[in-house]
Amino acid sequence: MKNYYTTLAYLERFIIARFTKKDFPLDKLDYAFIEQFEYFIRNTPIKSHDRCEGNGVYKHMERLCKVVGLGRRLKRMNTNPFMDYRKHPTKPQRKALDIKELGKIESQEFTDSQIAYIQDLFLFSCYTGLAYADITTLKTSNLYRSNDGKLWLDKYREKSSELSLVPLLTDAINILNRYWNGNSMPERIISPYVSNQEVNRNLKILRATCGISKEITFHIARHTFATTVTLKNGVPIETVSKMLGHTKLSTTQIYAKVDEEKIAENMALVQDRLDKSRKGIGAKDKEGVSKQEKRNYEDTPDEELLKKGQMEKSPFDMHGEELKAWKINSDKEIRKYLFSIKQPLVYYKDGRIVAEYEDGTIKEVD
Repeated sequence: MKNYYTTLAYLERFIIARFTKKDFPLDKLDYAFIEQFEYFIRNTPIKSHDRCEGNGVYKHMERLCKVVGLGRRLKRMNTNPFMDYRKHPTKPQRKALDIKELGKIESQEFTDSQIAYIQDLFLFSCYTGLAYADITTLKTSNLYRSNDGKLWLDKYREKSSELSLVPLLTDAINILNRYWNGNSMPERIISPYVSNQEVNRNLKILRATCGISKEITFHIARHTFATTVTLKNGVPIETVSKMLGHTKLSTTQIYAKVDEEKIAENMALVQDRLDKSRKGIGAKDKEGVSKQEKRNYEDTPDEELLKKGQMEKSPFDMHGEELKAWKINSDKEIRKYLFSIKQPLVYYKDGRIVAEYEDGTIKEVD
């Protein structure tokens, strides 16, 4: 509801600025009102230092649209001013922290206790995928050990009420142990609660101190868990979706957007496999002749002739016109030999297999 109150505040300011009164009849809303309200949001921020842009504007318009829909269902208005309104949210291109950046944050020490505290919470989110609201409401009842002694986190998300089920990594357990005394009472493990404003201020200090150019938020921490910690280490996307508490797999696929690093890794694997498959089979030498072809020709009459000194050069050392002439002569010799033993010469012609006989007759082979 907090977001609806913000939209209402924008509406009240807009109506006073545009119509010089405090209220406006719902059934008088038209397309011009919608367009002017959007312009007002973009150019008249409630907080002068925090201009509303992009998807923030879209969210305000979406909330107004829902209220208009309710008004129509209650028969308070006959027309839909949003009918011709065509605006869509943009998909944000959030980049997760890579393993080096994660290491920078882990290794940085802070003397300020609050910054160190936010640092721990951020890293805990990176290793569990929990949102800030879920971390600060974490209780001992959300932790349990499986039969093999593994510590698990079992919590319903504050945002969606969907279950997040996460086996804890050692990195997360080490952070947890700094705040959890191991008792079984259902008390908050992580305390005290810090406001969003203070969290964001400390994250900016953390980012600047560690020399990281990317934005650092708790949403980026969840993104880091989804990509750097899990997907890039071979965890199936269905498993990641369950740990993040997503209701739809398509939501997780946003996190799994392929980046340049993943493309490079995949293509490096392809190159490695191609190189291995070429070894010994089909690999071409400098003259363009494969090793397999050389082995096939080792016991040919030409090779025997070469060994006996009756040929000046191996066909593998021939090039251009010389090699072409040798192939023509070889074809003649093969043809002559086959016909001498009353066998046809079989070859492809116009996409068909044909047999050529000594008298010149050519027949298609079934």
